[in-house]
Amino acid sequence: MIEIELSFSENWNNKLDCNCFSTIRLHNDRKYFVGNKMQVTLKGKIKPHPAVIKVVKTFYLHQLTEGMALLDTGYSLSETKKIIETIYKHKVTNINQQRFDFVILQWVKSEVLTKQLTIDESQSEAYPRT
Repeated sequence: MIEIELSFSENWNNKLDCNCFSTIRLHNDRKYFVGNKMQVTLKGKIKPHPAVIKVVKTFYLHQLTEGMALLDTGYSLSETKKIIETIYKHKVTNINQQRFDFVILQWVKSEVLTKQLTIDESQSEAYPRT
């Protein structure tokens, strides 16, 4: 699968520091679909690992929930709607008729790194043998 760039100008709610993160984007079913791998950039800098899309929910702005808003931006529903309106004011003619995608992604880390970080419970002092 081809990696498509997913750009962030801000790390809203510090979400890019988590194993999974969300983003709200203009609807694009050719770009945002489950299984698609994305190369993530923050302020023009490429993140060390790609991310894979796990969930896509298409919605209109009036369908945005408080939970989606809080998780994605760290702001209330009304503040998040204002942020979205500001971000897309020059790209969308009618924000209320525009479809959006709420996308949940998960970082794809190398198998070697994952194996290095895995705790062997039988050798850990936190899990003594009985």
